[in-house]
Formats: sequence, C-alpha cells, structure tokens
Amino acid sequence: MNLPLTDSTEVIMKFKLTRIDKGIAEELLQLLANQARRAPIPVFFAALTLIAFAANKLSPFLWGSWFVLAIIMLGVRWRLIGRLPELVELSTKQRLQLVFLLNAIHGLLYAATLYAFPYYSEIERAIQSVILLALCTASISTTAGYLPLLAAYAVPIFFCLSAAWAFTVGYSDNQVIEYMGAILVLLYSSVLISFSKDTFKLFKESYEIRLQQKETNKLLQQALKDAEAANQSKTRFFASASHDLRQPLHSLSLFGAALELQKHNSQSQEIIKHLNIALKSLAAQLDALLDISKLDANVIDVDLRPINIKTLLSRISLEMEPLAQEKKLDLQLSCHHEYFVETDIMLFERIIRNLVSNAIKYTDTGNVTIQVKEINNPAKEKAKRLIIDIIDSGRGISSDKHKEIFDEFFQVGNTERSQAQGLGLGLSIVKRLTNLLNIELSMTSILNEGSVFSLDLPVVLTAETQQISIFNDEQPWHKLSVLVIDDEIEIGIGMEMLLKSLGCKPMVCDSTASALAIAKQKTPDIVLADFRLRGNDTGILSIEKLREIHPNLPAILITGDKNSDTLKQANTENLQVLYKPVMPSDLKQAIIQTYKHQNKNDKHHNEIDKPWNQTKSEPEESF
Repeated sequence: MNLPLTDSTEVIMKFKLTRIDKGIAEELLQLLANQARRAPIPVFFAALTLIAFAANKLSPFLWGSWFVLAIIMLGVRWRLIGRLPELVELSTKQRLQLVFLLNAIHGLLYAATLYAFPYYSEIERAIQSVILLALCTASISTTAGYLPLLAAYAVPIFFCLSAAWAFTVGYSDNQVIEYMGAILVLLYSSVLISFSKDTFKLFKESYEIRLQQKETNKLLQQALKDAEAANQSKTRFFASASHDLRQPLHSLSLFGAALELQKHNSQSQEIIKHLNIALKSLAAQLDALLDISKLDANVIDVDLRPINIKTLLSRISLEMEPLAQEKKLDLQLSCHHEYFVETDIMLFERIIRNLVSNAIKYTDTGNVTIQVKEINNPAKEKAKRLIIDIIDSGRGISSDKHKEIFDEFFQVGNTERSQAQGLGLGLSIVKRLTNLLNIELSMTSILNEGSVFSLDLPVVLTAETQQISIFNDEQPWHKLSVLVIDDEIEIGIGMEMLLKSLGCKPMVCDSTASALAIAKQKTPDIVLADFRLRGNDTGILSIEKLREIHPNLPAILITGDKNSDTLKQANTENLQVLYKPVMPSDLKQAIIQTYKHQNKNDKHHNEIDKPWNQTKSEPEESF
C-alpha cells in the first residue's frame, strides 16, 4: 500500500526512517496507538474553545464546517492510529507514513483557525496562540519527540501563527506586540524542536535498555537451564561415582577383613593391619569428598521425623567410648530427660558423630562431654529449645581461626597436610548439614583450654519415639546361614571368605531368580543383598520375593547409592541399609541388630560366640 505523499514528504520520510531501527519504530507505533486513545478528549475541548471565539466573528457555515471536520479527524485518528499495531498487512514504514499524513492534515486543520485571527482582540489572539502552542507542545509526548511526525503537525501551526502575528501589524495601537508575537512563536518553535530531539533520544535509550534487559533475561533463563542441566548431570555423576568408586573399595575391605582373620606371622599381621587402616581412611576420605559435593549440589533430601535425643546420644557415646579410652579420655553424656526433636535422623547423627570425633581427635588429656539442656524461648511461652553442647578440654582454637575452621580442607595444626588427620572436611560438612536442617550452630573456643560446639534446635512435644537399639556383641555366628546376593563376582567371593572366617554358612548368588532357587531348598537366617543387580533387578526386589516365601526374613540392603529414593524403598520394606564400602565392624553390628530385631523369640540367638576381634581405628571424618 503506497500512500499519496508529495515528493518532498517522501524525501523527508526516507531520510528520517533510515535513521531509526525497526524495533524502535515498532515501539513508537505502539506508543502512538496508546496516545491516540487518550488525546481526543483534551483536543476536543480545545476545539470547542476555538469555536467559541470564532462563533461571533465568522459565519456559522465556516466555523460549523471546521468543527465537523475537526470531529471527523479526531475519530479517524482515534480509529486508525489506535489500530496501528494490528495493521500487520502494512510495513512499519507505511504505518509511519500513515501517521505522518494524518498529523499533517490535523496540523493544517488547526492552522486554518488562524483565518479568524485578524478579527480577534489582542486578548483573544493571545488565548488562541496559547491553545495552538499548547497543542504543539503536547504533540511531543504523543509522538515521543520523533521529529518527522512532530514537524508534520507543528510546522504548519508554527508557520501560520508566526505569519498571522506578522501580518496583523497595525491592527492594534501597539505594533511592537505583533512583531514580538511573531518572533516569540519562531523562537518557541526552535526550542520545541530541541526538546523533541532530547525526548526522542530518551525514548530510544529507554527502548535499548528494555531490549538489553530482555536479552539479559533470556541469557539468565538460558544460564538457569544450563545450571539445572549441569546440576542434574552432577547428580547423576555423584550417583554413579558413589556406586562405582565404592564397589572396588568394598571388595578390598572384605578381602582385607577376611585376610586379617587368617593365621599369619607377626610381620604379615602387621602389614595386614596397616592395610585395613589405610582402606578405612580411604573410605572415610572418599565419603567426605562425595558427600561435601552432594551438599553443595543440593541433591540431598531431608526426611524429618521425631527422634529420641537421649537414645541417639547414648548409642553414639557408647560407640565412641573405645576411641576415647584409647587416648585415656573421659567421655561423658549428660542428658537427664527424654527429649524429642524433629529432624533427619541420619543427617543429624552425622553431625553429632563428626563433632564428637573431632573433640576426641583434638583432645590430648582431660575429658569430652556431650551435654543436653533445655531452655525456654522468651518470645513464645510454650516454645522450648534444646541445646546440645559438645565440650572438650583439648587444644582449642585461636580467635583468628574461628571462621576458617568451617572452610573446606582447613585443619588446625596440620600445615603439612598429614593424611592421618583426614582431609579437613568434617566441620565443613557439619556446617552445611546444620544449614540444611535449620539447626543453629555456634562455637566458643580458647587456645590451649578447649572448645564448645553448640547445636540449637526446637523440642518436639510428642510421645512418639524413634527407637534406636543398642546391641551387644552376642551372636551365634557358627550357626548363621547367610544368603548373599551380589552380581559382582569379586564382592561375592570376598563376602563368602569373610563370612566363612566367622564360622557362618554363606550361600552366594547373583540375582533374584537364583536367590529364590536357593531359598526354596534351604531357609536362610539372614539376607545380605546388593541394591543394584543386573538389568532391572534390585536387591529390594529380591528381598520382597524372598519374604513371600519366608515372611519376616531378616535382611540388610548394601548399596553405594546415597540418595533418597533408595532410602525410601528400604524404609518401606523395613530394611537396614549399609553404604559401601562396608567396614567389617559395621557389617557385624548390622547383622546383630537386624537378626535380633527380626528373631526376638528365637532361642538360639542369645548364645555367645565372639570370633571377631575388632580393630580400633582413628575417628572417621566422613558422614
């Protein structure tokens, strides 16, 4: 569609339109459409005022015809310019040309009111001039200062108004007024054009800023998608690394434990002992590295439930007692009442274990105390909080190191990075876990006097308990029939050798089908099943099928996957979970706990036989 513009207009439009971006032109068209819907009302009242002046000076036909044309023009502008964004059949340039044409006609229409200018008094001429100049000024906002559109409307009015003042010289007693009026109109027009340029510059800058924001938002959205994809990839990597790296380490620990139970000369026995210590240290460091990464990746789910603090701390204190005795330290637990808190039992236990292990590790003489006290929250009458303090009389930490101790790989007094002291991830893991569980962690420490690490968490007023049993070492290993399900040949052999060394009767298979075949021939006393088997087969599926034949069959799930889905499935089947690499002492304790829990009425489980000589080791720094 080509509009009938004059040659000079076409030149002006081509000259100007080449200097604005299409995006800015589209933004301008949207602005023009919005303004076209607001402008008719004030312009209508301006037209009424001009008609009121002309009614007594001109014939009704003249001023009536002008008023009808003015109303028609307002309607046409309201309709056409208001629909500019929708006229997609026209190009951007053609739509701007349409606005240019309408503005030019509108400007000429209002310039025509100056036909009556010579008949007005000085006051009426001044008021008419103010009205026309106000309309020109308002056109800056309605056109965003875009000069071609502004000029199409304002130039006819400015030119005719200046000429009207100039050619009415002699109509009044003071001719200076006419001359000054003409000059002032011209000066005002130049100022208005300057303002329009600045306005359009701001309009363009505003558009460019919005465009940059859109581009930035797109980049941010893409970056977010990339980050989410990377996080998912990282999660898959951790799951794979957690399983694949622990598999060979798990095999080594089983073979090492089985080897230690054999008869060797003193020199070989010493080598095997250090081998097992090294394996345990490697397992702890691998756990720490993988777990700190999983915490940073936010891929650990929290399972909140009420737990009995006294029961939990009693068990941890009992298990840590040999480590304290080895250093001739007095490990004490001060918890006089049954307290219940709502938290994730596994994650919370890791926090306590790391803090107590650290306290024992860095205390040379004296004692380590786990102290529990209840405090009232003054802001809430019924709200009670529990403070768990881990207090030691150890080396303490200088004030300048108080913040650094929660950093990764930072250890007080280990500048040589001795691997015997771990990786320095224990407190870093504690800090992340307390943040994850919304537990307030604080510390006070004085160099050479000791440290106090405090955990602050709300008390749950409920009678529900999270039973945590404490077992002794009594178990009839020589009568125990153990069904091992693992598709890794090396692990199966290692587990078989270890269980035989204990006097058990192991039966090893690699799938649910083979496990069912064995169980139909002979009922096992307990099942040790790996979670990941071949294809879609899993240890949980094996245990489900076995329990269809032998209800309440004791079973332990062994896995390298520390994710919530595995844990939820295990909880559903009432299974205890061991994470690879499994230390021999942990396996022994799990078998005792699971077997006794499932066979409380079995007479022979109380027989005492202790073939297992536990090796004391350094506190583990991992979870």
